[in-house]
Amino acid sequence: MKKILIVILVLGLSVNLFGQTDKVVGEWLLTTVKVEENVYEPYYILNFKVDGKMETMGMEVGSWKYNKDDHTIVMESTIDKDFNGAVVVQKLTKKELVVKKENAVLFYTKIDSVKVRHANSNAVFLGVWKFENEMNEIRYVKFELPDVLTVVSVFDGGNSKMNGTWMYLPKEKSIIVLAFTRFMDGKSKLIMDEDSVLNLVGKDQSNKAIRIDVSGNVVEPLNFTYEDVENSEEGEIPAEWYSLYSMVNYLKDVDHLTYRQGFLYPTVGVFHNSTLVLEYDVNTDEERISTYYLQVNGDDTLQYKESVRDNYSHNMFYPEERTYPFRVVKEETITVPAGTFNCLVIEGIGYFEERIKYWMIIDQPGVYARMIKTKEEFGKDEYRVQELMKIDLK
Repeated sequence: MKKILIVILVLGLSVNLFGQTDKVVGEWLLTTVKVEENVYEPYYILNFKVDGKMETMGMEVGSWKYNKDDHTIVMESTIDKDFNGAVVVQKLTKKELVVKKENAVLFYTKIDSVKVRHANSNAVFLGVWKFENEMNEIRYVKFELPDVLTVVSVFDGGNSKMNGTWMYLPKEKSIIVLAFTRFMDGKSKLIMDEDSVLNLVGKDQSNKAIRIDVSGNVVEPLNFTYEDVENSEEGEIPAEWYSLYSMVNYLKDVDHLTYRQGFLYPTVGVFHNSTLVLEYDVNTDEERISTYYLQVNGDDTLQYKESVRDNYSHNMFYPEERTYPFRVVKEETITVPAGTFNCLVIEGIGYFEERIKYWMIIDQPGVYARMIKTKEEFGKDEYRVQELMKIDLK
């Protein structure tokens, strides 16, 4: 009889332990941290996995176990000290977890992934949005189902990409963003102006965005290789482009060309556009052409390159670099913002194995209607498109 009672007692303790452990297992959203009189809303997800691993925002940060003797969750992490040590469980239900660590009390809410996905499926702000600020920083944010968030930040001198997650709260008309973006993380009130303007009003800041329609963006892949081009017949370049005299006599009347330059960010499907201006200085007596490349960003204009053609240079691709090798594909009439032009289409390989496709305007030597350039940079494919917007004559 005594042995039976001991077995029953042990089983009862085991069930209680496993029951508490089962309640801990799962994804928890940290909503509030109280430190004495101060209240913070950090918002991040902590996942206590059934195998004893611990993750936050999809990254493994350590391990955990529940200690029934002193009602603590013991966490071990070498990555972040905030995830290391024991926390005292003050409240634990199927929906709520409250723990204390030193002088901080942390409040978690259990995430119901089924409910989150259902709520997200009814969100009206799915798609791509463009955020701007006074520092000339641009951020493209893409909301995808079930809860995927992609943020591409574009700034002077570079860009960055990060991923995260989001949750829509339809009853509150709010959204929770978890992506370490610094500008929209946490909980924000969601206000939409019709279907094209999005306002996120948070506790400490507000952000406004406009919807970007990416459905019309066309990406023409350049799949040819060096061997494809090298082993083909080159074809004939228009005589006007060979002749320095013809190029000088045409460009002497051109003040500058304006191009729209689009850089593709494939993760959000957006072409980030900037303005490129080519200014010409033509000396007819010396038969010399100088072309200045000006990058325009907002109120700033920066010259980053100069190209020269004279009697000592014989580049019929001027003002672009001649490709080695190249092949003539066909003649094609295309329409760009500057007008409709009869072009010779050329494919070639540039420096660092850059693949290039030119639409060379046949009777306007020195002027391209369109260019596509793509190359691998740091393990990723870069894709740029230039289209002629305007020809300004002197």
